[in-house]
Amino acid sequence: MLGCAFGEMGLARVDSAAAFENVASKRVMEKIGMRYVGLDEEGGHAFAIRREEYLQGAEGEVWGRGASGRGSHAERGNQDRDL
Repeated sequence: MLGCAFGEMGLARVDSAAAFENVASKRVMEKIGMRYVGLDEEGGHAFAIRREEYLQGAEGEVWGRGASGRGSHAERGNQDRDL
């Protein structure tokens, strides 16, 4: 979705928000490189990412990888059994 926003649509910045209690959505925004900018006017978590930040992250090949840097569980398949 960010690729479309910064590519096809040519946006300079994407803003996003999640309800204060929605920890899962907050974590997703952190994982895709969005930075926390504080609470929004409704008391939820507000995030943003600029085109330059997105492109810098994409060059570092961090997109689609978990915190381990090894890819998602689906990408790894059964690799974890060998660890």
